[in-house]
Amino acid sequence: MIYTFIRERLAGDYPVATCCRVLAVSASGYYHARSRGPSRRDCRHALLAEHVRVTHEANRRVYGSPRIAQDLRSKGVRICRNTAAKIMKELGTRSRRCRRFRPRTTDSSATVHPAPNLLKRAFTADAPDSVWLADITAIPLKGGFAYLAAVLDLHSRAVVGCAVEDSMPAELPA
Repeated sequence: MIYTFIRERLAGDYPVATCCRVLAVSASGYYHARSRGPSRRDCRHALLAEHVRVTHEANRRVYGSPRIAQDLRSKGVRICRNTAAKIMKELGTRSRRCRRFRPRTTDSSATVHPAPNLLKRAFTADAPDSVWLADITAIPLKGGFAYLAAVLDLHSRAVVGCAVEDSMPAELPA
């Protein structure tokens, strides 16, 4: 690393012998390092960097270092999560974060007008079956969502009716 620093930063401006003396390394070591090729470690690092880049692109740039390391290990490449993270940082690659799917039950476009507020936030009822409330909730399941519609009597707080569907048709709360 010192020899690389001398070669790239200092050799053009200062004599090599002076640079080596100041940095406490031998001049013969500098010339030997300059003539030899990349080390085995550098070659392996370059190969791992290529594997990481290819795996990252093959998986829509979504995989982070833990998944990339796991994928490469399953293919027989010896790599740990920290090495994959270090290489990703050097390459300037990051995992693209995907937003979690949240069901949208409200159409907030300007063309659809909401139902009128008939209760005006007065959540009391004087007699049974005079005021009913309805609501729909999405229940996350392993394979998607289930939608539960329930109708409550405001006076007794009892469930008047309910329905469950795997989609949300307009007839569900009816």
